[in-house]
Amino acid sequence: MISVKTHDLTKGNISLQLLSYLLPLILSNYLTLTYNAVDSAIVGRYIGDLALAAVGTSNPLMTFSLLFINGICLGASILIGKAYGAKDKEALRRQIVSGLAAGALVSLALSAVLIMFARPILLLLQVPVAILTEAALYVRIIMVGLFFHFCYGYFSTVLRAMGDSQTTLFILAVSAGLNVLGDYLFVVVFGWGIVGAAASTVLCELLSSLFCLPFLASFMGKLAIKQHLAVEWTIVKKIFSFSMVSALQQSSLQIGKLGTQAIVNTLGTTVIAAYSVSSRFEDYAMVPLSTIAYAMTTFIAQNIGAGTSARVRRSIFASLSFSLIYVLAFAGVMYGASGRILGLFTQELAIIRLGEAYLLTMSWIYLLCALTNVMQGFFRGMGELSTTLYSSVVNISVRVASCAILAFYFSVGFLSVAYAMLIGWIAMTCYELPKMISFLRGKEKGKT
Repeated sequence: MISVKTHDLTKGNISLQLLSYLLPLILSNYLTLTYNAVDSAIVGRYIGDLALAAVGTSNPLMTFSLLFINGICLGASILIGKAYGAKDKEALRRQIVSGLAAGALVSLALSAVLIMFARPILLLLQVPVAILTEAALYVRIIMVGLFFHFCYGYFSTVLRAMGDSQTTLFILAVSAGLNVLGDYLFVVVFGWGIVGAAASTVLCELLSSLFCLPFLASFMGKLAIKQHLAVEWTIVKKIFSFSMVSALQQSSLQIGKLGTQAIVNTLGTTVIAAYSVSSRFEDYAMVPLSTIAYAMTTFIAQNIGAGTSARVRRSIFASLSFSLIYVLAFAGVMYGASGRILGLFTQELAIIRLGEAYLLTMSWIYLLCALTNVMQGFFRGMGELSTTLYSSVVNISVRVASCAILAFYFSVGFLSVAYAMLIGWIAMTCYELPKMISFLRGKEKGKT
């Protein structure tokens, strides 16, 4: 019989609970990065340059859609985690059903708009006429599966909010394997090109959501969810507001990346290549830190719901300890093997030397990143998403401005990117730390 391995994070050893919850999440994120890389390699090799360009030009629309979908899942996870921690089955029923309604509305509305207006929107984005038809076709097929993408993301969110990160890892592993297999069959064997790539993605999302259903149904049966299917629109409205704030925050991060890239683009092709290679490696390096922040969100949401504020304080210390241990281990690896690691991406010695200097500098700057990530996880778990938005805007604004000043006025070169990140995280810490201390002292109350 299928059952959900939910975990009550409101009692027991905090460090052991966080570790047991964290490890499957970290593996899930690494698996996602790896299968995305394999997926891109298959598609990039077999569909041709024009089709590959069409896929690339559609990415901004995909990113825009996912910002809102992921925001709904984040907002729902906070509310579900609090209800689960409070052992309030009635509230839990309302949160799950209302969150599903909110996501269904947004995903179906976005799908309809982008299917109907894919071509004119791509024209506004200055997509070349030579690849416009294929790009529009790709967007439309992907949008057919947006609701399935939401369902998988939401079902996974519900399971994780109740402390089950192992089931979602298993489902992700199966769906990732099917996606790679689908790409190979549809693109390589059947020769369907861009249609095959899109169809494989949609089919994978459909199957992933279906795989989640038995596990979720098992838990919903315990809640007698069929007897309480009414949507509570006040909850839907709250989830919408969380989604908007989360989307704005993620948008600010993307804008910051674009601003930094624009500055790097003025420093020469060698620096551009070094930044590209280093960034690809950083995507993997940052996974544990971002995952610790996500785990904190669930842990704190459950404990806020249960009213166990002492565990919230101890979880901050445990999460920060894990983060600092990881950063120190990462720094050790960088000092011992950064050159060899970068050599896996490029054989150009000049690029490797620049990337090595950057990663060695960043390995210590990540100590501050560890603190800011923990604070972000804390405020998300409290439901204070506006604080995470404002702190991100402060961080990005200061970072891009500092990078420009260091690069253009002080001629620091590539390391201006690293120093600008340090300055941005310092500004973020100055904004968030007093607020977090105030929350912990009970001078402020999180708005939920």
